[in-house]
Amino acid sequence: MKIQRLVMGGGILFCCLLSSNIFAQDLDEEIQRLEKQNKLLELKKKQKQLQNELQDDNLSSDTTQAKTESNQKDLSKAKEKSGFFIGVEGVLGSVQISQKDPDLTNGVISLNLNKTSNNFAFDGGLLLGYQKYFGESAKHGLKISTHLYSGVGYELSLKGLSTISSRSTSVLGDISTTVNYIPIKVGIDIKYLWDFLEKGKSALGLNVGFGYEFDYYIGNFSLEFKSSVLDAGGSVLIDNIASTIYPTIGLHYVYNKHHSFEINYRFGGMITFFGSKTSNPSLKTTSKISGANYVMYFTDGIKHTIAMSNFFIFNYTYKF
Repeated sequence: MKIQRLVMGGGILFCCLLSSNIFAQDLDEEIQRLEKQNKLLELKKKQKQLQNELQDDNLSSDTTQAKTESNQKDLSKAKEKSGFFIGVEGVLGSVQISQKDPDLTNGVISLNLNKTSNNFAFDGGLLLGYQKYFGESAKHGLKISTHLYSGVGYELSLKGLSTISSRSTSVLGDISTTVNYIPIKVGIDIKYLWDFLEKGKSALGLNVGFGYEFDYYIGNFSLEFKSSVLDAGGSVLIDNIASTIYPTIGLHYVYNKHHSFEINYRFGGMITFFGSKTSNPSLKTTSKISGANYVMYFTDGIKHTIAMSNFFIFNYTYKF
């Protein structure tokens, strides 16, 4: 009976030990499984973090690229509107020519030649220069240009009665004078540009600035005197100069970034240097009484002055 109890007790102990061992093995396997799951979760978490970081980097890169492309586009717009240009320019305005008697004579001749004439001026010629636009909007810029042109010419004519006096006699007769000039003008302008309206291929803008112009006039002066006693006449080549610093304001229209049309108003000049020179023709004289030929002349000469007025300017240019 004791042996039987010992055997049963040993069996029970063996079963307990065996079940304990099995439980321990199951516990270890469960721990290992949980560790593997934690590792997988950590790997998935790291993978997700990496993906988020890559997405952030891509988004930042896209934003930077978009900004770069936008800046490049803005710079490209300013660059497209900048460049050298060439064109033609026309000028409408008036020029005043004044004629004044000699201050002194040599006692042989005395005249009344004072007169002022306002002449319609139409000049035209070449225009070339460079313009530069700035900023992201490319609405503001600077333009520098130079012009060279000539015109149809200006004239002053006088007809009337005058007296030629000698030491012993005075002769009353008809006198006529003519002075004419052909201008050659060169100048430079600096303007601020503001394209306040842009739509499609067209742009409308304001331009305001100042300029300097130097004018050279070349021409001829002639005088004729006729009476019942004698005839006298002569001519001489003349020239004159004038220059001015002037403000200018106007509008410009641009089509397709290359074709530009401008209309400007050029004021008479903040600082003007009027051209004033004397003409001293030798008068070949023939006496109708004695038939004698001789020459009369002026001691000081006849004075001519040129004064410029305001002008309307219009031009077309092509930008390269």
